[in-house]
Amino acid sequence: YAAYRITKAKAYEMDKKFSNELAKLMYFYNENRSKMVTNGAVNSLLIKVDDLKGLLGDNIKMVLERESKLDSLVKQSDDMLNETKVFTKRSKSLKSKMKRQHFYYYIIAAVFGFLVIYFLAAECYIAVADERCKKPSTSHVGPTPGPWQSLQRI
Repeated sequence: YAAYRITKAKAYEMDKKFSNELAKLMYFYNENRSKMVTNGAVNSLLIKVDDLKGLLGDNIKMVLERESKLDSLVKQSDDMLNETKVFTKRSKSLKSKMKRQHFYYYIIAAVFGFLVIYFLAAECYIAVADERCKKPSTSHVGPTPGPWQSLQRI
């Protein structure tokens, strides 16, 4: 093939034409590898290729391990996201429950305070009403003596 035809070829255009010849060359070089090893330059290239295969294998293993680690991290992050949603929901319900409980305590305290004030006012009213209902004695003319006056007489 001419150089201009090779350079102008589109992707996979010459694949049909070269597939048979390429298969023959691959078979020849794979079968006669031991014969080619005797050549020093070829031997050094084969050693480099084998080293490169080992490096590529190690890189592929590391990529697969990294992928499995990333998958586990993604799973953990999804689990944590779900747990945060549950935690947020529970914390909101607990907050509203505590607000209600405090509200009930305030209502109970207000009712208790109202009752105390009511009973104190009722007691005062009864005491005042008793004072009004007492009739002054007829034996003593003038204002009724207070407790300090009765002590002075003794």
